[in-house]
Amino acid sequence: MAKEYRLIPAEVPHKQKGGKNVYASILDEFSASDEASVRVDVAGRKATSVAIGLRNAIKAAGLHFTVHRRGAEVFLTTNLGPSGYE
Repeated sequence: MAKEYRLIPAEVPHKQKGGKNVYASILDEFSASDEASVRVDVAGRKATSVAIGLRNAIKAAGLHFTVHRRGAEVFLTTNLGPSGYE
């Protein structure tokens, strides 16, 4: 009876870092802009995933931005006043 599997000798490839992730790039671009509020669309990612990714990136970078999710849309705003709005 033949085995259902086989073991193939191979070296483990090195991890490939892609540099900055998409969320860090979004925050860099938003920081450099003069906009107080933008809608963020990331192709192939659901709104919940985008919102979580942005929140984690904001926390890691120590920035003072706020993420808002409204239905299937994600917004990024600067914290201009005590409530986050001017």
